[in-house]
Amino acid sequence: MTSTDSKNELTAGTWAEGKAEGFAEGHRFGRSEGLRQSIHDLCEVLAIELTAEREAQIHGSSDAELTSLREHLKRDRRWP
Repeated sequence: MTSTDSKNELTAGTWAEGKAEGFAEGHRFGRSEGLRQSIHDLCEVLAIELTAEREAQIHGSSDAELTSLREHLKRDRRWP
């Protein structure tokens, strides 16, 4: 194996890792956005006002927090 072959393998490996990381990041972003959208939709259907404070809470929450909020809205039909 030559030095060039070794560099090409490294470059290909680095590219594949970067692609996998990018895919995972995109998947996480899409999941978060989907959760936020479902909360907005539930609030609209349930006539729950989304104040600036609530919007900030939604946008600052983790996926676990968003999931918990969504479940609360579905179950109790009101903002926690």
